[in-house]
Amino acid sequence: MKITDYTILLVTFLLSSTILIAQNNVSGLVTSEDGIPLSGATILNTSTNDAVVADFDGNYTISASSGDVVSYSYVGYESQEVKIGSNFSIDIQLVSSTELDEVVVLGFEKKIRSEITAAVSTINTQELTNLNTSTSISNMLQGKAAGVQVVATNGKPGSGAYVRIRGIGSITAGSAPLFIIDGVQAPGTQNLNPFDIESVSVLKDAASSAIYGSRAANGVIIITTKRGKKNKRATVEFTSRFGYTSQTDEHGFRMMTSSEKLQYERELGLLGYVPAQAQLGYTS
Repeated sequence: MKITDYTILLVTFLLSSTILIAQNNVSGLVTSEDGIPLSGATILNTSTNDAVVADFDGNYTISASSGDVVSYSYVGYESQEVKIGSNFSIDIQLVSSTELDEVVVLGFEKKIRSEITAAVSTINTQELTNLNTSTSISNMLQGKAAGVQVVATNGKPGSGAYVRIRGIGSITAGSAPLFIIDGVQAPGTQNLNPFDIESVSVLKDAASSAIYGSRAANGVIIITTKRGKKNKRATVEFTSRFGYTSQTDEHGFRMMTSSEKLQYERELGLLGYVPAQAQLGYTS
Protein backbone atom coordinates (compact mmCIF):
# COMPACT_ATOMS: atom_id res chain seq x y z
CA MET A 1 0.00 0.00 0.00
CA LYS A 2 2.81 2.31 0.93
CA ILE A 3 4.59 1.52 -2.34
CA THR A 4 1.50 2.53 -4.30
CA ASP A 5 1.28 5.83 -2.41
CA TYR A 6 4.93 6.55 -3.06
CA THR A 7 4.44 5.75 -6.75
CA ILE A 8 1.51 8.15 -7.05
CA LEU A 9 3.46 10.85 -5.23
CA LEU A 10 6.47 10.37 -7.50
CA VAL A 11 4.37 10.57 -10.69
CA THR A 12 2.63 13.72 -9.43
CA PHE A 13 6.00 15.31 -8.63
CA LEU A 14 7.38 14.48 -12.07
CA LEU A 15 4.33 15.92 -13.81
CA SER A 16 4.59 19.12 -11.77
CA SER A 17 8.27 19.40 -12.60
CA THR A 18 7.51 18.98 -16.30
CA ILE A 19 4.94 21.78 -16.17
CA LEU A 20 7.31 24.05 -14.29
CA ILE A 21 10.09 23.38 -16.77
CA ALA A 22 7.76 24.13 -19.74
CA GLN A 23 6.72 27.51 -18.32
CA ASN A 24 9.16 30.38 -18.86
CA ASN A 25 9.16 34.04 -18.01
CA VAL A 26 8.94 36.37 -21.01
CA SER A 27 10.19 39.85 -20.21
CA GLY A 28 10.88 43.03 -22.10
CA LEU A 29 9.99 46.68 -22.63
CA VAL A 30 6.86 48.25 -24.13
CA THR A 31 7.38 51.66 -25.76
CA SER A 32 5.77 53.98 -28.31
CA GLU A 33 7.20 54.81 -31.74
CA ASP A 34 9.16 57.64 -30.12
CA GLY A 35 10.72 55.31 -27.56
CA ILE A 36 8.57 56.57 -24.67
CA PRO A 37 7.79 53.82 -22.13
CA LEU A 38 4.08 52.96 -22.03
CA SER A 39 3.33 52.61 -18.35
CA GLY A 40 0.18 50.57 -17.77
CA ALA A 41 0.28 48.70 -21.08
CA THR A 42 -1.57 45.38 -20.91
CA ILE A 43 0.29 42.17 -21.76
CA LEU A 44 -1.98 39.13 -22.19
CA ASN A 45 -1.05 35.51 -22.77
CA THR A 46 -3.96 34.50 -24.99
CA SER A 47 -3.19 30.81 -24.53
CA THR A 48 -3.54 30.86 -20.73
CA ASN A 49 -5.47 34.15 -20.25
CA ASP A 50 -2.77 35.32 -17.83
CA ALA A 51 -2.28 39.09 -17.92
CA VAL A 52 0.14 41.60 -16.44
CA VAL A 53 0.57 45.36 -16.62
CA ALA A 54 3.80 47.15 -17.56
CA ASP A 55 5.40 49.14 -14.75
CA PHE A 56 6.27 52.84 -14.71
CA ASP A 57 9.30 52.29 -16.95
CA GLY A 58 7.39 50.07 -19.41
CA ASN A 59 9.00 46.83 -18.20
CA TYR A 60 6.99 43.62 -17.91
CA THR A 61 7.36 39.94 -17.08
CA ILE A 62 4.79 37.26 -17.92
CA SER A 63 4.74 33.47 -17.84
CA ALA A 64 4.57 31.88 -21.28
CA SER A 65 5.67 28.77 -23.13
CA SER A 66 7.02 28.26 -26.61
CA GLY A 67 4.12 28.47 -29.04
CA ASP A 68 1.99 30.74 -26.84
CA VAL A 69 0.65 33.98 -28.33
CA VAL A 70 1.16 37.14 -26.25
CA SER A 71 -0.90 40.26 -26.98
CA TYR A 72 0.29 43.81 -26.23
CA SER A 73 -2.25 46.65 -26.01
CA TYR A 74 -2.48 50.23 -24.83
CA VAL A 75 -5.14 52.93 -25.11
CA GLY A 76 -4.68 54.92 -28.32
CA TYR A 77 -2.31 52.38 -29.89
CA GLU A 78 -2.73 49.43 -32.20
CA SER A 79 -2.52 46.05 -30.48
CA GLN A 80 0.21 43.61 -31.44
CA GLU A 81 0.47 39.86 -31.06
CA VAL A 82 3.72 37.88 -30.84
CA LYS A 83 4.13 34.12 -30.96
CA ILE A 84 6.72 32.97 -28.45
CA GLY A 85 9.60 30.99 -29.87
CA SER A 86 13.06 30.40 -28.47
CA ASN A 87 13.56 34.07 -27.55
CA PHE A 88 12.07 35.02 -24.18
CA SER A 89 13.25 38.64 -24.18
CA ILE A 90 10.85 40.67 -26.33
CA ASP A 91 10.74 44.47 -26.67
CA ILE A 92 7.62 45.89 -28.34
CA GLN A 93 6.97 49.23 -30.03
CA LEU A 94 3.26 50.06 -30.35
CA VAL A 95 2.04 52.23 -33.22
CA SER A 96 -0.43 55.05 -32.63
CA SER A 97 -3.94 54.22 -33.86
CA THR A 98 -5.19 57.78 -34.42
CA GLU A 99 -8.14 57.70 -36.78
CA LEU A 100 -7.88 59.51 -40.11
CA ASP A 101 -11.05 61.46 -39.40
CA GLU A 102 -9.41 63.02 -36.33
CA VAL A 103 -6.33 64.14 -38.27
CA VAL A 104 -6.86 67.00 -40.72
CA VAL A 105 -4.38 67.86 -43.47
CA LEU A 106 -3.74 71.61 -43.59
CA GLY A 107 -1.39 72.41 -46.41
CA PHE A 108 2.06 71.31 -45.28
CA GLU A 109 1.08 70.03 -41.83
CA LYS A 110 -1.36 67.75 -40.05
CA LYS A 111 -3.32 68.73 -36.97
CA ILE A 112 -5.72 67.10 -34.57
CA ARG A 113 -9.27 68.38 -35.07
CA SER A 114 -9.45 69.69 -31.49
CA GLU A 115 -6.52 72.02 -32.26
CA ILE A 116 -8.11 73.62 -35.34
CA THR A 117 -9.90 76.97 -35.12
CA ALA A 118 -10.30 77.58 -38.88
CA ALA A 119 -13.24 76.50 -41.06
CA VAL A 120 -12.17 73.04 -42.23
CA SER A 121 -14.28 70.05 -43.21
CA THR A 122 -13.12 66.45 -43.56
CA ILE A 123 -14.92 63.91 -45.72
CA ASN A 124 -15.31 60.26 -44.83
CA THR A 125 -13.61 58.42 -47.68
CA GLN A 126 -15.61 55.27 -46.94
CA GLU A 127 -18.75 57.11 -48.08
CA LEU A 128 -17.05 57.95 -51.38
CA THR A 129 -16.19 54.34 -52.16
CA ASN A 130 -19.77 53.27 -51.42
CA LEU A 131 -21.03 55.44 -54.27
CA ASN A 132 -21.08 54.57 -57.96
CA THR A 133 -17.48 54.25 -59.11
CA SER A 134 -18.37 55.70 -62.53
CA THR A 135 -19.05 59.05 -60.85
CA SER A 136 -16.21 61.57 -60.69
CA ILE A 137 -14.71 62.68 -57.39
CA SER A 138 -16.21 66.15 -57.87
CA ASN A 139 -19.73 64.73 -58.04
CA MET A 140 -19.06 62.51 -55.02
CA LEU A 141 -18.39 65.59 -52.88
CA GLN A 142 -22.03 66.67 -53.20
CA GLY A 143 -23.69 66.79 -49.77
CA LYS A 144 -20.56 65.62 -47.96
CA ALA A 145 -19.32 68.98 -46.59
CA ALA A 146 -21.18 72.05 -45.35
CA GLY A 147 -20.93 75.09 -47.59
CA VAL A 148 -19.78 73.12 -50.65
CA GLN A 149 -21.99 73.29 -53.73
CA VAL A 150 -21.59 70.73 -56.51
CA VAL A 151 -23.36 71.12 -59.86
CA ALA A 152 -22.97 68.37 -62.46
CA THR A 153 -22.00 69.56 -65.94
CA ASN A 154 -23.83 66.71 -67.70
CA GLY A 155 -25.00 63.17 -67.11
CA LYS A 156 -22.09 61.37 -68.77
CA PRO A 157 -20.31 58.78 -66.59
CA GLY A 158 -17.10 60.15 -65.13
CA SER A 159 -17.81 63.74 -66.22
CA GLY A 160 -16.73 66.53 -63.90
CA ALA A 161 -18.79 69.05 -61.98
CA TYR A 162 -18.68 72.66 -60.93
CA VAL A 163 -17.52 72.88 -57.31
CA ARG A 164 -18.12 76.08 -55.35
CA ILE A 165 -17.12 76.66 -51.74
CA ARG A 166 -19.36 79.17 -49.97
CA GLY A 167 -20.86 80.43 -53.21
CA ILE A 168 -19.46 82.57 -56.03
CA GLY A 169 -16.94 85.15 -54.87
CA SER A 170 -16.35 87.05 -58.10
CA ILE A 171 -18.33 88.16 -61.16
CA THR A 172 -15.50 88.20 -63.69
CA ALA A 173 -12.82 85.95 -62.17
CA GLY A 174 -13.09 82.20 -61.76
CA SER A 175 -14.88 80.68 -58.77
CA ALA A 176 -13.42 77.17 -58.83
CA PRO A 177 -11.48 76.05 -55.75
CA LEU A 178 -7.85 75.05 -55.77
CA PHE A 179 -7.26 71.28 -55.93
CA ILE A 180 -4.15 69.94 -54.21
CA ILE A 181 -3.42 66.23 -54.74
CA ASP A 182 -0.51 64.85 -52.71
CA GLY A 183 0.93 68.35 -52.33
CA VAL A 184 0.77 69.19 -56.06
CA GLN A 185 -1.69 71.56 -57.69
CA ALA A 186 -4.06 69.75 -60.05
CA PRO A 187 -6.63 71.03 -62.56
CA GLY A 188 -9.32 68.70 -61.23
CA THR A 189 -10.16 65.19 -60.12
CA GLN A 190 -11.60 63.62 -63.26
CA ASN A 191 -8.89 60.94 -63.57
CA LEU A 192 -8.64 60.08 -59.87
CA ASN A 193 -9.81 56.69 -58.63
CA PRO A 194 -11.98 57.07 -55.50
CA PHE A 195 -10.50 53.86 -54.06
CA ASP A 196 -7.04 55.49 -54.12
CA ILE A 197 -8.11 58.33 -51.80
CA GLU A 198 -7.01 58.20 -48.17
CA SER A 199 -8.31 61.56 -46.93
CA VAL A 200 -10.11 64.67 -48.21
CA SER A 201 -9.98 68.05 -46.46
CA VAL A 202 -11.87 71.17 -47.54
CA LEU A 203 -10.34 74.51 -46.45
CA LYS A 204 -13.08 77.13 -46.52
CA ASP A 205 -11.66 80.31 -45.02
CA ALA A 206 -8.59 82.54 -45.34
CA ALA A 207 -7.06 81.37 -42.06
CA SER A 208 -6.65 77.80 -43.29
CA SER A 209 -5.88 78.47 -46.97
CA ALA A 210 -3.57 81.49 -46.62
CA ILE A 211 -0.41 79.46 -47.31
CA TYR A 212 -1.56 78.95 -50.90
CA GLY A 213 -1.86 82.68 -51.56
CA SER A 214 -4.30 84.23 -54.04
CA ARG A 215 -4.87 80.89 -55.76
CA ALA A 216 -6.85 79.79 -52.73
CA ALA A 217 -9.27 82.72 -52.82
CA ASN A 218 -12.12 80.32 -53.63
CA GLY A 219 -11.13 77.68 -51.11
CA VAL A 220 -8.89 74.62 -51.25
CA ILE A 221 -9.68 70.91 -51.56
CA ILE A 222 -6.75 68.79 -50.37
CA ILE A 223 -6.73 65.13 -51.41
CA THR A 224 -4.22 62.63 -50.07
CA THR A 225 -3.93 59.30 -51.84
CA LYS A 226 -3.06 55.95 -50.32
CA ARG A 227 0.50 54.68 -50.31
CA GLY A 228 2.43 51.64 -49.20
CA LYS A 229 3.20 51.19 -45.50
CA LYS A 230 6.04 49.38 -43.86
CA ASN A 231 5.34 45.88 -42.53
CA LYS A 232 1.85 45.88 -44.05
CA ARG A 233 0.57 43.11 -46.30
CA ALA A 234 -0.37 43.86 -49.89
CA THR A 235 -4.10 43.68 -50.57
CA VAL A 236 -6.07 43.45 -53.79
CA GLU A 237 -9.58 44.88 -54.08
CA PHE A 238 -12.00 44.28 -56.91
CA THR A 239 -15.30 46.09 -57.40
CA SER A 240 -17.83 45.59 -60.17
CA ARG A 241 -21.26 47.01 -60.84
CA PHE A 242 -23.88 46.27 -63.48
CA GLY A 243 -27.22 47.61 -64.56
CA TYR A 244 -29.87 47.07 -67.16
CA THR A 245 -32.82 48.88 -68.73
CA SER A 246 -36.02 47.32 -69.92
CA GLN A 247 -37.31 47.69 -73.46
CA THR A 248 -39.96 50.35 -74.03
CA ASP A 249 -43.46 49.01 -73.65
CA GLU A 250 -44.87 48.79 -77.16
CA HIS A 251 -48.43 48.79 -75.80
CA GLY A 252 -47.93 52.24 -74.29
CA PHE A 253 -46.72 53.98 -77.45
CA ARG A 254 -44.99 52.96 -80.63
CA MET A 255 -41.37 53.92 -81.29
CA MET A 256 -39.98 54.81 -84.73
CA THR A 257 -37.87 52.29 -86.54
CA SER A 258 -34.48 53.39 -87.88
CA SER A 259 -35.81 53.75 -91.45
CA GLU A 260 -38.80 55.79 -90.24
CA LYS A 261 -36.53 58.13 -88.25
CA LEU A 262 -34.29 58.72 -91.27
CA GLN A 263 -37.32 59.46 -93.42
CA TYR A 264 -38.61 61.88 -90.75
CA GLU A 265 -35.31 63.76 -90.63
CA ARG A 266 -35.16 63.91 -94.44
CA GLU A 267 -38.59 65.49 -94.63
CA LEU A 268 -37.63 68.03 -91.98
CA GLY A 269 -34.51 68.92 -93.95
CA LEU A 270 -36.52 69.50 -97.12
CA LEU A 271 -38.73 71.90 -95.16
CA GLY A 272 -35.70 73.86 -93.94
CA TYR A 273 -35.51 72.52 -90.37
CA VAL A 274 -32.00 71.58 -89.25
CA PRO A 275 -30.66 70.35 -85.87
CA ALA A 276 -29.61 73.03 -83.39
CA GLN A 277 -25.96 71.93 -83.61
CA ALA A 278 -25.95 72.60 -87.35
CA GLN A 279 -27.30 76.15 -86.91
CA LEU A 280 -23.95 77.41 -85.57
CA GLY A 281 -22.64 79.75 -88.26
CA TYR A 282 -25.63 78.99 -90.53
CA THR A 283 -26.85 81.84 -92.73
CA SER A 284 -29.87 81.72 -95.00
